[in-house]
Amino acid sequence: MDTDLFDYELPREMIAQSGARPRDSSRLFLIDASGERVRHRHLIFRDIEDILEKGDILVLNRTRVLPARVKAEKITGGKAEVLLLVESDDNRWTALVKGKRISEGSVLLTPDPELVINITERVNEGRCRITMERGKKVLTPEEVREWAGRWGLMPTPPYIRKALKDPEEYQTVYGDKEGSVAAPTAGLHFTEGLLERLKEKGVRIVYVVLHVGIGTFAPVKTRDIGSHVMEEEWFELPKGTADVISGAVSEFDRTGKRRIWAVGTTVMRT
Repeated sequence: MDTDLFDYELPREMIAQSGARPRDSSRLFLIDASGERVRHRHLIFRDIEDILEKGDILVLNRTRVLPARVKAEKITGGKAEVLLLVESDDNRWTALVKGKRISEGSVLLTPDPELVINITERVNEGRCRITMERGKKVLTPEEVREWAGRWGLMPTPPYIRKALKDPEEYQTVYGDKEGSVAAPTAGLHFTEGLLERLKEKGVRIVYVVLHVGIGTFAPVKTRDIGSHVMEEEWFELPKGTADVISGAVSEFDRTGKRRIWAVGTTVMRT
């Protein structure tokens, strides 16, 4: 499929710089292709309560964004920025490092005067393997996540040009598995109240985990969309979720009931 088919105009003023309040007051575009003619309607997101039916399955991604951006400086004073990507078993992280003349062995200073970042290996395309050290102690992944919660910044897409006033706006209300570099944005519109009303209606809510990787920010450079290679992403499909989905698929094939609603592309690719 030719990538030119995906070209469209999106005026800048139509790109929200902050989330709707309440979350479920955002707009929803419903496309119904179940009949002979494709129909569409403009709705408010909370109207999804009237669209989902008893017995339907709603699949959500419970990942949470790690405040993985770290503003740093070289010892010589030059500016740098580190984006934590993937942790390793040896307490190192693969990270995207921006800055001039940063090489293997470089030491970067962080906003925390007690913590430095050591560049242990250059990989490719700005990626490095790093350790984060306090004194002579290398922090474990758990300690790094705790540190990032205090000192790190939220990585946001390039179309969000303003700093987030409230970082929680860029988290789903149900996310509890930290590890993404970007939010599963389709889920940002759910409120706790809306989810509770869906449960009361008889909608079954199940979860997967997919930690969104840096590939979500990467441009598609190939002419054929099928030739574009996505980077690896960590995911988890719990057995209970798999069983519920499998049972719903079987019942839908027999009766046409128990529809499955995948919330966003991260759930689809899981």
